[in-house]
Amino acid sequence: MNTIKSIILLAITCIAICSCNNARNVKVNTVINEDGSCTREVIYETTMTQSERDNNWGKGKTGYALPTPQNVDVSKMKHINTELKGDTVMSVFKQEYASVEEMHDKCPFMLNGKPLKSKVEYKKEEGFFYTKYTYTETFASLKDEFPVPVEKIGSMDTIRFWFRGYPDMVLDENGNRLPGSEMSERLSKIEDKVDNWVNDNILAVYFSTIDKYYDSIPNPPLTKEDFLATRNDFKQFCINSSKGLLELNTNELFHNFYKTDAYDIFMDEESKFCKEINNKLLRMYEILNIKIQHNITLPGEVCGGHRINYIANDPKEKGTGHFAISGEELIMGDYKISISTRERNNPWAFVLMGSAIIIAIGSFIYRRKMKK
Repeated sequence: MNTIKSIILLAITCIAICSCNNARNVKVNTVINEDGSCTREVIYETTMTQSERDNNWGKGKTGYALPTPQNVDVSKMKHINTELKGDTVMSVFKQEYASVEEMHDKCPFMLNGKPLKSKVEYKKEEGFFYTKYTYTETFASLKDEFPVPVEKIGSMDTIRFWFRGYPDMVLDENGNRLPGSEMSERLSKIEDKVDNWVNDNILAVYFSTIDKYYDSIPNPPLTKEDFLATRNDFKQFCINSSKGLLELNTNELFHNFYKTDAYDIFMDEESKFCKEINNKLLRMYEILNIKIQHNITLPGEVCGGHRINYIANDPKEKGTGHFAISGEELIMGDYKISISTRERNNPWAFVLMGSAIIIAIGSFIYRRKMKK
């Protein structure tokens, strides 16, 4: 359930506010070595026509893909390579770090030009037979960025199902798959709840901003208190007028409901009030637009982890776990990812232990024979 109709509508509005960044397939590859040193790569794609490439790079030259992703920072990384396939441009950036702590201090995961807040733990536990490595990163929740919390959609099971696909909500009480018609009905009800949550957030942005600057309205037709009291009635009017709050011109909705142009200053794109509203809507969109594949590789083979999407089958990536860093996860609460690997120590340790066991068994048998 990665696509949400109302969020797409919100995206359309935000695209109208500013040009949309079209970087895609963003991947971050993190490799942590035995000594704790690290290497991190950022790979992403964009579409650039020949004309755009010539204008940005110069004729006959090669630069890196533009625009760069909004959700990762490559400004302090080395540009390694750019590949062209038609108008698809893929760039690779790379940086080496002396330690996990140094790497974390230069976190590439961004929101509005600032790193996402997170805590990192890295442990190397040496045993006789194996050495275990564990990397854990916990990203701070962004749920408070939305005026209406995501819990308003419904139960956490419902929210997780919509954003993650599990637990499965289209099963009957016996755990059997529902028929298509019933499945569609249940999904439609959840979608309506998500639509309602998005609409409530949009309304909250408009009404809180108008509330903040209500004294700037010349000759307002209503007192501030009376205006704020109309919020639910206005919402119902919008729903009755269209499939969603964003499918009609906002200015038109306010005109038709309040029968006045007093609130036009909040719809005028040149006004500071409208810009503040647009920035708040854009921030919500940018949070929901975070979508990064994070691949983490440690020495040895994967033996555990948390929120691993899948473990690579390629023997060359036996210590790699694949994770998804997404805004959908971050609005549900703190988001913890971890991976543990186990690497076999020097085979002589096994030989020595085996020899010790054989000697111990031999000694035990010998003593028993001597007693007889």
